[in-house]
Amino acid sequence: MRFYRWRAAVLLCAALILMVGNIPRIGHAAQALPPLLAYSQGVFQPDGSVLYSILLASGAQSLGGLTVTALVPAGAVETAPGVIPAVAHSMTEDIARNVFAWQVESLAASTVLGPFTYRVKFPASVNEPPAGVEARITWNAPAAGIAAANFPAEPLRPLVEKARVTLSTSGTAGSFVGEGGISVSVPASAVSTPVTITFTRVAIDEQSIPQNVTGVWWCALYKVETDLPLVLAKPITIGLPTRQIVTPGMKVVLFTRSGADWQMQDSTFGMVMNALGNQALVSISGQLPTYLIVGIPEPERARATMPLGSLADLTGWR
Repeated sequence: MRFYRWRAAVLLCAALILMVGNIPRIGHAAQALPPLLAYSQGVFQPDGSVLYSILLASGAQSLGGLTVTALVPAGAVETAPGVIPAVAHSMTEDIARNVFAWQVESLAASTVLGPFTYRVKFPASVNEPPAGVEARITWNAPAAGIAAANFPAEPLRPLVEKARVTLSTSGTAGSFVGEGGISVSVPASAVSTPVTITFTRVAIDEQSIPQNVTGVWWCALYKVETDLPLVLAKPITIGLPTRQIVTPGMKVVLFTRSGADWQMQDSTFGMVMNALGNQALVSISGQLPTYLIVGIPEPERARATMPLGSLADLTGWR
């Protein structure tokens, strides 16, 4: 498999703006940007629970004395704290009041921070839990402020086990198309004839991951099949749903396998999480591998912070 750096860079520079999910966009570019944006979303876990995440993004000014407070959705029967950024501190006394709360001393300007996570178990009678949670963020410097997290209006759906995407010779004109959470951006003439790619989600466990690779948290593993033999003439960008929310813009590592051994691929350019933190964007060309696995270096995942060009890039959060 060949990786074309310059083409991948062009595709993935646009990806953080384009890959914002099926979220209604409200507001207009002419409106002034707020000091902080917040976004919440959940992901079903293998045991049927939901891992909810809250992401923060600061504007042109640094903020100080932040408190993040998230409500537990109605109907929950069990809750448990999850992973939070290294700079955050849990306010455990609030958990008993059916909320989770965290404190952050400061947030640099133009920075994404998160996710702040917690796990919720619903009874069998709740088959459509909310896609996100109500959360409030306050800060006291440089002036006191408050913001509420936005989240999708539709109920949360489980990640699909299998999704099919058909590539056409005309490409996708710079947009992403797909189904079941899988999205693909294809340049014109990347394929010589229409072809359908089937992506099958594979459980991540000790047997399925690359061996002798340490310090990586694996977030997405998929088997790849096509209905016709396929060799890509140009790079395509694939958005792979992740099993948990990851800091938007964070670089990912990609390993591929067609035979017995996993091969690490060049991730100098691109290979990042999308703007909602729910898809890993990877670029591939040439012969498709049989398996794709994406991971996050553990130190970066623990820091859970990334620089941001502008809040205007996060249209899917609003």
